[in-house]
Amino acid sequence: MPSRHNKLLEIAERSLRANIIPTAQGTLCVAGAHQFKTLWTRDFCYAVPGLLKLGQDDLVRRQLRVILSFIRNDGLLPRGLDVTSPKVRVLNAVLGNPLKDFLAYSQPLRAEYIGEHRTPAYDSNILWLWAASLVDLETPPVSKILSVYVKNADGLYDQPKYSDWMDSLKRKGPQLLFHLQMWRTLGALGIETDSLSRVIRTRWFSDDNRWLQESTDALLLAIEMGFGSRDALVAEVKSRPIGVPMPTQAVSEVSLTARAVGLRHYHDGFAWSWLAAETARVLMPYDAEYAELVLRELEMLSMNEGAVPEIYVPGTDRAVKLKFYRSEMPFSWGAAKVIEALA
Repeated sequence: MPSRHNKLLEIAERSLRANIIPTAQGTLCVAGAHQFKTLWTRDFCYAVPGLLKLGQDDLVRRQLRVILSFIRNDGLLPRGLDVTSPKVRVLNAVLGNPLKDFLAYSQPLRAEYIGEHRTPAYDSNILWLWAASLVDLETPPVSKILSVYVKNADGLYDQPKYSDWMDSLKRKGPQLLFHLQMWRTLGALGIETDSLSRVIRTRWFSDDNRWLQESTDALLLAIEMGFGSRDALVAEVKSRPIGVPMPTQAVSEVSLTARAVGLRHYHDGFAWSWLAAETARVLMPYDAEYAELVLRELEMLSMNEGAVPEIYVPGTDRAVKLKFYRSEMPFSWGAAKVIEALA
């Protein structure tokens, strides 16, 4: 571990441990300390590699089993678990936590499957399977969990609007990110991926370079998975603002909810700590100097805020603070990705 990043690692470890809490189902990891103090399936699965670096193997297996215990008859896993509706959790944080006792995690968990836009978290099932593969979880019902995904006539997966992690944006239809997540997970499970490889290469990496319009995390995953021209992908990632998921999108693509609280650019203008850390980790072998620049930005940000925050103003050491929204911190997903990047 480079000694010059010991402070960043210390803050990241402290941030992640702060969100590991006792619940009626045992010790589990919530996504954040305030409005995101929910057991979000997606956030947790992304955080699993970092949790494993902290030696939290038992917690990871426990939380994966708890999530699985809420699987619906149709195979859909919950987007989140809480003792109340996550919407109540968010409102409580905005009002200054008046319902602290009412929202204690000593109560039984409840599952939420459909979000505010009446769609599921499309990636929860595939991310759960990938996370389970990292710890060799015993006999997960793979076929049932995969049954929620149906290909269209072109062999592509059409995701509903507002259903992946960039849920302030519609992102309806086939997305490179999900297809790469599916490819990675099937490979980890020993399931044939040749046909999906061909579909991905034809759709996004043929002569028209459709990948240029895709999210930064999709490009990072493409680099890791060996799709497309590595040099071209690295150059494109470096040309974008650090940690910002998407190029600027039309306002018609942004949800009314996000715009109402001042988050018009939640996913196409603000920087995300987790994505900045992932950028540093993936690009380190190809441009160590650039990766160090990203880590220094994260270190200044975390030292200034005293924790790893969710979103920040690009190129600064300031977490986002708006009239109706404050960046969540400590933020488990971001902290875990920092730990993973520095490991």
